[in-house]
Amino acid sequence: MYKIDFEPKIEYSVRSVIIMFAQLVVLIVVTLSLLFAVFALMLWIGDIRASEHEIGGWCKKYHPELSYEACLDEAGV
Repeated sequence: MYKIDFEPKIEYSVRSVIIMFAQLVVLIVVTLSLLFAVFALMLWIGDIRASEHEIGGWCKKYHPELSYEACLDEAGV
């Protein structure tokens, strides 16, 4: 009978190992860059909403009789 060998015989050359390592580094760099970009975008959106909230508070305090759009015009925004 024939003996079946279930273990694959994989031999890596130095070139293939270097290529796989370079691919791994690129994958890590791209992943970290995307995470940083998403985090920065979330902070930027939070700053925009905070600014709108501050302007809304200013309008309610100093120009409660004006609409929000008219108050923005008055504030010069």
